[in-house]
Amino acid sequence: MSFPKCGICSFEYSDETGHRVPRTLKCSHTVCSSCAGKLVENCAIECPLCRGITSDIVNNDVGTLQKNFGLLDFMRNLTVESDVVYVNSPPQCRAHSYNLAEFVCIKSDCTAEDKLMCRTCEEFGKHKGHQKGLLVEEGMKIRKKVGELINETKSQKELIEIHLEKIKSVQDSYASNGDNYKMVVNGVNLHFESIRRIVDEAEEKVLQALRDKSESATDKVDQLASNDEFDIVVLNEYIEKMNQLLLNPDSELIGNNPSLQRTNFNLRIIEPPKPLTENDVLLPTVTLNETGSGQQ
Repeated sequence: MSFPKCGICSFEYSDETGHRVPRTLKCSHTVCSSCAGKLVENCAIECPLCRGITSDIVNNDVGTLQKNFGLLDFMRNLTVESDVVYVNSPPQCRAHSYNLAEFVCIKSDCTAEDKLMCRTCEEFGKHKGHQKGLLVEEGMKIRKKVGELINETKSQKELIEIHLEKIKSVQDSYASNGDNYKMVVNGVNLHFESIRRIVDEAEEKVLQALRDKSESATDKVDQLASNDEFDIVVLNEYIEKMNQLLLNPDSELIGNNPSLQRTNFNLRIIEPPKPLTENDVLLPTVTLNETGSGQQ
């Protein structure tokens, strides 16, 4: 990193503790302490750039000359931001190339195109009498604003990145080959397996009740059928006997008349169970709760 150089010896200026401290002459030009010490004669210095005279230098001590504090501040404030080194060396003044443009015109209604100015601009040029600020300080203000904008933009970027992560998370959850999707599918499978198990158990329960009802009714109906079949055999025999009597001549019928009596058959008519219909089967209502288990 290079610092501004003295316009006389071309050596870099030093800070306030060195022997090349920038000193300001009355003509507004700046030279280093070492060159000023060589130029001083009879308590005065003739500027080698503009021939302006700086007098009243006590005992030829150039240490009494005013330091160029703007230039010193600039050298202290060479900033390093975001790993980028900014070398804020003031450029040469466009109007007065022998001077550094150490200042910025901050007059609101200034019409000059070039807002950078040197001391000669301030005293004799387009910016005479204009309010000024140090180039370094004005640059720092702008850098501060830019830094704030960068931080604000980074915050917005972070919000967008967080939002993007949420979107990607949702996107991944719907991917058919993703873990989240497989987990949901597994939950659906377990849910309906539970439903099928409940339905199968309910179906088996109803069918078992139907089988029990069928066995009970079958036994009863079989007994009734057996009784009726026996009675029919007995009655058929009696009918056959009577039919045989009818084959006899009237004389024999009359002769046997006193023996004709009604049969003592005990007629057993018992109503059988009603035929089986869908209404005889009680189908339960199965209610599924949120966990997939059922209640009847």
